[in-house]
This record gives sequence, structure tokens and C-alpha cells, in this order.
Amino acid sequence: MKKLVLSLALLALFSCSGDDDQGGGSSSGCSSGQVCDAAAASDEVPIDMPAFTVGVYETVFDYASDDSPFSNGTTATFEITEDESLIVSIDGFDCVEVKNPYAKDYFTPGSNNFFYKDECLHNLAFNVSFDTSDNFNEVNVQPLVGAGFFGQFKLQ
Repeated sequence: MKKLVLSLALLALFSCSGDDDQGGGSSSGCSSGQVCDAAAASDEVPIDMPAFTVGVYETVFDYASDDSPFSNGTTATFEITEDESLIVSIDGFDCVEVKNPYAKDYFTPGSNNFFYKDECLHNLAFNVSFDTSDNFNEVNVQPLVGAGFFGQFKLQ
């Protein structure tokens, strides 16, 4: 009987570790990476993220321009958290948490394009795009300043 109680206690101890934060809607976090907290520029409008954007998106880079920092087939996880951060985990790089979403003034309101500036790790802007039905579409990779397009991450 003592062995059974001890076995159950050990089983409970090892099966209840704190590493199980991958479940429905909970943040996987970026405890090992940097936090970018860039301010909006003159052509950028700080925004509140709609609730439908919160989620974890497993993606693959499927279009790369010649000057792209990522090659086709690179995988990445993008997570939009309830506190409006974008956690970027690109294969082969440290993760980074990017704060302060904004809209570009050349997009019409309601375009479902939400920008995050990563001035800490990648020196890029991530344009997280949703379709007109509020479903995740893609993450476009763009320069921090000016026009341009390096490619896009689409759902795997």
C-alpha cells in the first residue's frame, strides 16, 4: 500500500509540471527573447487589436523577394496575445516580443492589416493580415521605414 501511495505521489508530481502552456489561447511567451516597444511614426496610428486577432499561427515563408532576410520554407510561429503583443518565433532565430500595434495611414480603416515594428532583432515590420471574414491570412514582412516587401509567411 505504501508503494502505491508513493507511486501515485511521484506520478502526480511529474505529470503536473509547469511546462504545459501550449493549450487553447494561452500564451506560449518569449521568456528568452527581447521585448521591442517601438513608438508609432508620423504615418502610423496606434491601435487596439480586435479580439478576433488573438491566437497562435503556425506559418511557413512561401514567397521571398531577392533581398528577403528569410528563405522560402522557413517556419515561424506568430502569436498575438490578449495584451496585444506579437510574439515572433522564426526558426533559426531567438524569439522576440513586439508591442505597440499600429495601422499605416495609407490603409483604409477596417482593412485588417495590423503592423508591429521589430526594431530589436530583425529590424523589420510585420504586417499581420486577416481576411474580410476576420480569419488569419498572412504575415507580410516589410522594411521598418518606407515602402517595400520582403515576402510573406502563410499558414502551414
